[in-house]
Amino acid sequence: MADRWEIPPFSEPSPFHLPAPGGRCEYWDVYPCRICFEALPDATSIHPLQIYRWWNKYHDYASECNHVAVPWLIVEPFLFQHGYRLMRRGDDPEYIGDERDQLWLGDYREAKFTSPHTYPAYDRSGAMVFIKTVPLHSKESQEYDIWRMLDSPKARLHPDNHTVPVREVLYFNPNFDLVGVEPEPTDARLFVVMDQFDQVTPLDGPISDPGYPFIHTIEDLCHFFLQIAQAVRYMHDLGIAHQDIRDKNFLINRASTADRCYVIDFQLSLYFPKPWATAPMTFMASERFSRT
Repeated sequence: MADRWEIPPFSEPSPFHLPAPGGRCEYWDVYPCRICFEALPDATSIHPLQIYRWWNKYHDYASECNHVAVPWLIVEPFLFQHGYRLMRRGDDPEYIGDERDQLWLGDYREAKFTSPHTYPAYDRSGAMVFIKTVPLHSKESQEYDIWRMLDSPKARLHPDNHTVPVREVLYFNPNFDLVGVEPEPTDARLFVVMDQFDQVTPLDGPISDPGYPFIHTIEDLCHFFLQIAQAVRYMHDLGIAHQDIRDKNFLINRASTADRCYVIDFQLSLYFPKPWATAPMTFMASERFSRT
């Protein structure tokens, strides 16, 4: 079976759209944006390519919410070529971004963003999917390697692997020579296409809360947390530390017979080949000594 995560040795340049340079954030005087501040000292104009190359560095996306639409605008023709149409605010096929300027996004929540790295879209049949961007050749992230481990055919057979199912992996290879900009290795990236599942709402309310349609009894709650424990144990057995375990990073497949729980978002995850060998022996659990 071919490894769909393998980076092809060569591919034709992927189609892309590079919008014209635009001005600084409209909220600059209220909440200075790190991109405008660091990428452009005078904060008078900024090129979309600069924002695209900052994509890997978005962590606190509240301060960059005016820019998160720009990279998706750039890759939109590529995704459309593969049969995926990005969702717009109000699901208007002709709309993305803020009404004052098509380049900037004034309110990412109204555009149904889940994060700067994940965008909802529709496939050719009209079914909703989520597309996750994964950087390649990044010194700051091991996300690609961890996705590849958890989505391997062997790993998928393990009952405790609760990694969200992956529908398709797309390799994006832009050639910015076409617009007079020398390409960089980090310009290439992957897009992971996933089916839509229910996101777990914050676990800070009563079980009877309408936000928990899949939890009706204590047994349901225990079933949910048991799957979380299975997922974490399996990742730890592989040497993977997720590092962002919280309710928003779990999905529920209510179409399955047992409300299958899935884990998402490996952006902060790290891989340790032998995590049990990194701690001083004094603090190691006794069962770890049986490891080989």
